[in-house]
Amino acid sequence: MFLSDPAAAKAKRLVDQAEQAQALSPSAAAELASLLASLDAASLSALLPSILASPIVPELQRCGIEAAASYLLGTLQTTETILTCFSSIVNAFDKIERALEGSSDSAPLLNLALICLERLIQCFERQKLAKVLLEEPPTSPSLVRVSDCSIRMITRCASSKLRHNKQLAETCTQITKTATRAIDTIATMFKPATGSADKTQKWLLQYADHVLERHRAMLAIPQQFKTTWETLCAIAETSGPALCLRVYTQSCETVRSLALQTTLQLQRIAAEEFADAKIQRKLKGPLAFIRFLVFQLPSLVTRVLTADRATHWNTLVKAAMNMLDAVFGKLATVDSLKHTPEDVETSVRKLA
Repeated sequence: MFLSDPAAAKAKRLVDQAEQAQALSPSAAAELASLLASLDAASLSALLPSILASPIVPELQRCGIEAAASYLLGTLQTTETILTCFSSIVNAFDKIERALEGSSDSAPLLNLALICLERLIQCFERQKLAKVLLEEPPTSPSLVRVSDCSIRMITRCASSKLRHNKQLAETCTQITKTATRAIDTIATMFKPATGSADKTQKWLLQYADHVLERHRAMLAIPQQFKTTWETLCAIAETSGPALCLRVYTQSCETVRSLALQTTLQLQRIAAEEFADAKIQRKLKGPLAFIRFLVFQLPSLVTRVLTADRATHWNTLVKAAMNMLDAVFGKLATVDSLKHTPEDVETSVRKLA
């Protein structure tokens, strides 16, 4: 890579040295950060992808992520460089998450993942920048990737492997909270554009596909995906009966799965443990999400039946019966329900 800017050329030499040594000293990191901050848009665009696509050297990756975020959050921006900087952070986030698989030293990777999430959220919260990210073809799919990677991070941070160490566990808790916020923010970004006939409609449908494909990962912490499902239902209701049918059947399946999952939890909890506030919260979360999903079903059914009652009636009924069997036949009749606190039992009764 030829860089005519002396600062860019010097930054590139530092990057090359860090890659060769697989390390970047604090003084070199400070110098590189200063150089990157001084680059113009063209030089930064040329250098960033190579920094964040290189083998993971934590301090080097941190410099690249912070430089990209600093540009995105600045005032003098070009669309091309916005796309490059954002895509570079997303690529880095994805690579860091995947690198955690089998890593013997998770702490630096978790810290980098948290930085990625925090900087991405800062970008999403800038209204004008968020609009560019949503409407530009190269970045809309990247928003879906951020949501997908955030879900994977939440799942990964729940593993006992990362929770055995107190410091790692604290970082994982931070990541889970921040990743949930990122997922919610992205869902909110897609929701205002619902029903649009322009180029964003394609990305709305891609986002809907992503949510439907990843729903199983949501079952572990369903209450944290309420905003995501609200957006999915809104997209479906303005996109036609086919997507409404998919969302309806998946909602029924999710309710069924959560009802069976909660039934098993109730059966495994000893009577005296129901007084534990943590256990109560663990039960109330899925129940609240089940109620939320059930309340979305009537409008989806109406949309499907209005379009083609004859073709879809059997599918609708079968999905509903499977769901109701789990709620009425399993959850509402589980014997240990009588030992639960009144508000938990009431939640189940109201649902049924």
